[in-house]
Amino acid sequence: MATQNQDKTVDILNKTIADLTTTFTSQLNDFQRDLQASKAGTGTPLDKLTHDFDAFRNLVLSSLQCLQSQVRALMVFNEHQEMRRRRKMLLLHGVPESNNEDVPQVVSKILTETLLVPDASKDALNRCHRMGSTAKNNKPRPIVIKFIDVALRDRVWFKKTSLKGSDITMSEFLIKSRRDLFLAAREQFGISKCWTSGGSIRIITPGGSRVRVETEADLKDLIESSKNQAASSSKYETRSKKHPKNK
Repeated sequence: MATQNQDKTVDILNKTIADLTTTFTSQLNDFQRDLQASKAGTGTPLDKLTHDFDAFRNLVLSSLQCLQSQVRALMVFNEHQEMRRRRKMLLLHGVPESNNEDVPQVVSKILTETLLVPDASKDALNRCHRMGSTAKNNKPRPIVIKFIDVALRDRVWFKKTSLKGSDITMSEFLIKSRRDLFLAAREQFGISKCWTSGGSIRIITPGGSRVRVETEADLKDLIESSKNQAASSSKYETRSKKHPKNK
């Protein structure tokens, strides 16, 4: 079903591009023909050509905005599909690495003994392995864990605070665009104010509200909104100092 929806979206996008190409080509040919006739002194007046050109330019700009909107929608759809595929996955960072290690056994030991999730045995893991090639600096590679049951995955995720004080950390297995977005959000709002849940970035704004962010546009809007609120609050405080209430 998801693939059918994606194919339908791509078909609509391709048809939009084809229709716009036909329209642009036709109008551009008409404009060039009128321009040549105007130069010869037998065609459309220059004022009319200027008006037609402005209308054509506005059509192009609005059409590009429409295309950009459709492309963004397709990108978000693809991201949702990929994050859904990773729904049962988590990443473990900082787990010491050794030769001939039994990674599922190592992970199961951490989950059952440190996080105190007794049913997180090797049998509960669909797959479990290190990511990438061995680092030259001997830094342990992260471990990707895919659980058989999403409910178990969620229980493990909510117990991650038990890792505090150790060198091991846990994170969701985000796609690159979401990971970059998460890092940008933390840089803007602070590490303690940002976290992830189900592949979405959650942020506590300076005003105290909790907001979900999924795209770069979402984050830009939130940053702009926070700046405006801060500026408004600053103006209010300034006015209050100039005109204190009578006691």
